[in-house]
Amino acid sequence: MIGRKILQPIVFLLLLLSGLRLSCQTDTIPLQAEQTGSRQVELSWNTSGVVSIYRRFVDEPDKTLIGTSSSGSYTDHLHRSVCDDTVYYSINVSSGGVTHLGFAAIQVSDNEPTAPAEWGVVTVDQSTHLIHLSWQASQDTDILGYLICEGSPSIAIDTVYGRTNTEYEFTDGSDIEVYLFRICAFDSCRQASSLTDACNNMVVLLSAEPCSQTIVANWNAYIHMPSEVDHYELWVREDYNDYRDVAHTLPTTTETTFTISSQCRKVYAYVKAVSTDGTTVALSNRARREISAEERPGYLYLRKVSVCDDGRTVNVIGQTDPTFPVTDYLVYRKSSSRGTEVAGHVQPTSDGVLTWIDHEVQPRKELYTYWFGVMDGCGRNEILSQKGSTLLPEIEEDNGVTTITWNPYEGWEGAVTYMLVSCPLGETIWTPVASSMETTVSGIISDNDGEMTYKVLAFEGPDSRWQRNDSLQSSVIFRTPKTVIWMPNAFTPLESTNNTVSPKSTFIETQGYHMLIYNRMGAVVFETHDPLEAWDGTSNGVMQPVGAYTYIIKYRQNDNTDQVLKGTVTLIK
Repeated sequence: MIGRKILQPIVFLLLLLSGLRLSCQTDTIPLQAEQTGSRQVELSWNTSGVVSIYRRFVDEPDKTLIGTSSSGSYTDHLHRSVCDDTVYYSINVSSGGVTHLGFAAIQVSDNEPTAPAEWGVVTVDQSTHLIHLSWQASQDTDILGYLICEGSPSIAIDTVYGRTNTEYEFTDGSDIEVYLFRICAFDSCRQASSLTDACNNMVVLLSAEPCSQTIVANWNAYIHMPSEVDHYELWVREDYNDYRDVAHTLPTTTETTFTISSQCRKVYAYVKAVSTDGTTVALSNRARREISAEERPGYLYLRKVSVCDDGRTVNVIGQTDPTFPVTDYLVYRKSSSRGTEVAGHVQPTSDGVLTWIDHEVQPRKELYTYWFGVMDGCGRNEILSQKGSTLLPEIEEDNGVTTITWNPYEGWEGAVTYMLVSCPLGETIWTPVASSMETTVSGIISDNDGEMTYKVLAFEGPDSRWQRNDSLQSSVIFRTPKTVIWMPNAFTPLESTNNTVSPKSTFIETQGYHMLIYNRMGAVVFETHDPLEAWDGTSNGVMQPVGAYTYIIKYRQNDNTDQVLKGTVTLIK
């Protein structure tokens, strides 16, 4: 132990007069202070009576009563950080109406070695796939935290603060790599303990011959487990079944084989290291292996999904490796009304093109998603292409503004350019309306266009994963403009201009149209079913008199509702 004696009374008095309190002296009682252990100070004095002992640290404004003694000595155990800090003591005792004082100051050090941490376990969290470290807290009560070290030689990679915080998630690594970890405790004086022994995570690997039912599992040994490793357990799952314990090995054996069923497509496994006392278990990563043959296509992808020109069928085109010997490819289809189903089978051409025409769909009413699939050479695992969906545009009218929107095409896995094209109803020549990288077009369609059909074209971008420069088209939507009718309020049949009267409209259909004009007596003077036919002011060849005439116009709106417009028009001569 390091001992420090108090300063002589004369020296203490001189320092006290100069305003410093870094030495030991008393007014009437000599007070001795000596460090006798780590954070332990022994006080002694020579006087009778019950003495009150006070203490003040340098970062405290006031002194604190820490005890009383009549034995002439007192041992102070400092339960806080003291890193070469000065501690101030004072005592007082009353005798015969007089208070006697004593003072001392001493520099105290934490000179005990910092107690190290001890390993708990290094394991892999099976849900997060992160490596999890745990250890036993240092026995030193003055621990500020722990350094997490990794590698050989060890390098500090992180800090965990708090003596009882003894867990750590290693987020910067992978559970399929082996790491060596060590823990170092440090106290509030920044004194570090010795490092723990290196402890590692376990990584298991699976291997097998093509199409074999025999799987080989091997892993690295777990080192420095408390009470040592008693044995390893291998846990295996086939496809979506539960895990089962298939093998136990000695701590010196880190390889074993096991057999799977003939129909197994994917096998999963992890290793469990169990300590001798059975209280500690470390888990490895979860290894996965697909049971497949060397015979599998070098590539398989969906090129495009396009609605055919007839508007009732869908053309699905894919591309596969023509050297792959298996020729039976499945076409999968998914829709909201029918779920996922096998739409059919297709064989590739000599250059690997897959073409399927789907006749069992309604692409104008519903969105359909397609992809291809083929079994590997073992007949166990299916290789699937990416997915692609039909384009399904929708039209919306809001306050005179027409907007067409559609779903994005995602099958190309790159940038897509869209073009909205239009064609008058009944014709076959399509005209571009707008080009965009977005999936909506608004405000560029006019009621003056009349009845039109629209569809969306999509073009594969240069950054597409497949780079086939393909294009596709959506289903067709129809737009009939809203009928707006305006009727003049006067006309002059005997003049050279404005001599007939008929409704003006942005769009009107012959079907359902009927206009009647009545005189004051309620007799019909004009009637027509032709929106283009006008009244010239006569009835049966006779010019009608000046005055107001009532008209009733019946017409059919583009939503198939019957509408009626009433008013008066004045005949002027």
